[in-house]
Amino acid sequence: PELWAYTTIRRNVKLNFYPWANDSAADSQWRYGAYDTYNTSTKNTRTKAICDAAKGPLKRITVYSIGFEAPSEGQSVLLDCASSPSHYFNAQGGEELGNAFEAIAHQITQLRLTQ
Repeated sequence: PELWAYTTIRRNVKLNFYPWANDSAADSQWRYGAYDTYNTSTKNTRTKAICDAAKGPLKRITVYSIGFEAPSEGQSVLLDCASSPSHYFNAQGGEELGNAFEAIAHQITQLRLTQ
């Protein structure tokens, strides 16, 4: 959270993407294209499609999700994305975020391969 409080997207682009691309057109295309073009509804629909594909019967992937100080709509998307309600964590603040990662790590270490 401290990093995001001090770093704007514009500065991130300038320091990380612009030197790499060395082209202001690439910077503008990203900032005014992908960043601004897709609305929340489109992003949520795409996120749901990706999560559903991962959790589908052929993939059988366990999906964990963490909402870090997420708005209610974002929490809903992330809860739907998780494999179950127990695979979703709603973290408010850094300590809860750390606790969420610890809980996920604990659950993963409990996994066993069976035949």
